[in-house]
Amino acid sequence: MEKECRLEEYKYLNQQIMNHQRLIIQVFTFSVIASVALLGYALQSVLKSDDSVSTLMPYIVLAPSAIIVPCAFLITSVRREIQKWGAYIMVFHENKDGAYWETRLRKFAEINRTAPEPFSYLFVTYAILQFVIMIAYIWSVAHTSMNLSWMLLALLPFTFLSISASQYGEINTKKASKLYIGEWEKVKQSFEDTTSSNDKLIPN
Repeated sequence: MEKECRLEEYKYLNQQIMNHQRLIIQVFTFSVIASVALLGYALQSVLKSDDSVSTLMPYIVLAPSAIIVPCAFLITSVRREIQKWGAYIMVFHENKDGAYWETRLRKFAEINRTAPEPFSYLFVTYAILQFVIMIAYIWSVAHTSMNLSWMLLALLPFTFLSISASQYGEINTKKASKLYIGEWEKVKQSFEDTTSSNDKLIPN
C-alpha cells in the first residue's frame, strides 16, 4: 500500500511539473501577443499623427510594460515551484530502488554548463520588447509637451524586469538547487525523528 501511495505521489508531482512548464509557455505567449498588439497600436497611432503627439500616447506606448513585468515575476515564481518539486522528488522518491530522473537531470546541468537555462530565452525576448518600448516611449515624450524628465519613467520597467531576471537566474543555480534539497532533507529527517519517537512510545 505504501509503495502504491508513493508511486501515485511521484506521478502526481511529475504531472504538476509538466503542467506548470506548460503554464510558463502559456503566460509567455499571452504576454508577448498582448504586448506586441498594444505596442503596434501605439506606434501606428504615432505614425498616423502629424507633428504633434497626444500627451496620452507615451502612456499607451508604456502600457505593454504593465503586462510584461508582472508576467516575468509570475514565470519566476512558477519556475521556483518547479525547482522545489524537483528537489522533493530527489529527496523522497529517488533512491537505489527508484528512478533517478531529477538527480541525473541536475547532474547533467552541472556538467554541461554551456547549455542555456530552461526558459531563459523568455527573458531575452522580454528584454528586447522592453527596449523597443523604452525607445518608443522616449520618442513620444520628446514629441509632446510633457516635461523631458518623464523619460526617466522608461527605466522603471527595465529595473523591475532586471530584478525578475536576476531572481530567475538564481533559482536555476547549483546553490539554489542544494538549498531546496537541503530544506527537504531537513523535513525528511524531522519526520523520521518523529516517527522514531512515536514508535518508542508504543508498548510492545
